[in-house]
Amino acid sequence: MLDGASARAEDNLKDRFAIDLLAQRIRDAEASLAAAKQTLASLIVRQRAEQTSLDQLDRRIADLETRTLSALSANNQALAEGGASATAELENEREVRRATVKSLGEKTLRMRLSVEQAHRRIIGLNQGMISARAIDAERKAQSRLNRSIGRTASINEAEELLARIKDSSDPFDEAGISTRSMASCATRRSASASPRQAMDRPPRCAPRTSWRASNLN
Repeated sequence: MLDGASARAEDNLKDRFAIDLLAQRIRDAEASLAAAKQTLASLIVRQRAEQTSLDQLDRRIADLETRTLSALSANNQALAEGGASATAELENEREVRRATVKSLGEKTLRMRLSVEQAHRRIIGLNQGMISARAIDAERKAQSRLNRSIGRTASINEAEELLARIKDSSDPFDEAGISTRSMASCATRRSASASPRQAMDRPPRCAPRTSWRASNLN
């Protein structure tokens, strides 16, 4: 049970810091690639040095063989035997150097392929990092939005206020209705009363304060 909780906690940490962990792993891979490139460069230098020594050895052997043949032609047995002995030693050394050059060539080829493959993979990781950062930013933004939406009190209150504003009557419409009502009432009173009555008492539909103010004037 504890192991399961520990595993879940570890997974949560990995999810939370996935981008940072990915960036660190890419840096580690780039450092390993740099070290591999240095190793490859050393192998190439060593292979070239061994190849140069082998080429020099070939020239020395060819020169000794020429001298040995000249000694034999001159019936100089001692010089011919010495040349043959030296040639044999150099040929043994040449075989060793050839094996070394071949081995270094194979190692260099394997290392070169490994470096190229690692280089391509790191390029892919760096390109993936761009997408990963964008996805992580989108996920964080969505999480913040979800938390904000989760607090519905403010949203509910805002929606209620908006509904009240929409449902409230327009003051310009109210003013128009009141004006038309007063005009209609005055017309009806004027038609039913005598001129003297219309001047002495106000229409019931008009505010009394307005009638008193007109009589005071």
